[in-house]
Parts: sequence; structure tokens; C-alpha cells
Amino acid sequence: MDLFGFNLVIDALQAYVISVYIFEKAGFYQLTGMNHTGLFALQTIFSIILYAFQMWLERGRQLDNEEVPMARWLGRWFFRTGAR
Repeated sequence: MDLFGFNLVIDALQAYVISVYIFEKAGFYQLTGMNHTGLFALQTIFSIILYAFQMWLERGRQLDNEEVPMARWLGRWFFRTGAR
């Protein structure tokens, strides 16, 4: 989680400093429906979603050579032998 703290610092820097003093003053965009705290919250939420997606992808790579648990469960449920 050390990198998450670093990500929070960079997101805050972008939302409160870079966005205000560089992007808005240069005329790249103007925040109208959201304030800078909302921008920071949005960036933080996206970073959490992307981190979860990355962990899911890495777990999938580890399971490439193994049987996937859901497929094993579905196989047992659909193809079980004996009376129901």
C-alpha cells in the first residue's frame, strides 16, 4: 500500500495544483459541474478500480495452468452423477 499513498499525493497534486495553475489558466478546460475535491475523489476511485483490475488480471495469469475454481464448480453442478 506504499504506492497507494504515493498515488494519493500525486492525485492531490494534480487536482489542486496542476489543474488550477496550469490546465485551467492555459484554457485547456474549466471545471463547471465538479470542484477540485470532486476531481480528486474521482481520480482516487479510478485508481482503486484500476488496482483491483490489475490484481484480477495477475491472478488470472497465475491460474492459466490451473483449473479455474468457477469452472470446476459449474462442472460439478451441471454434470453430477446420480439421482437428484
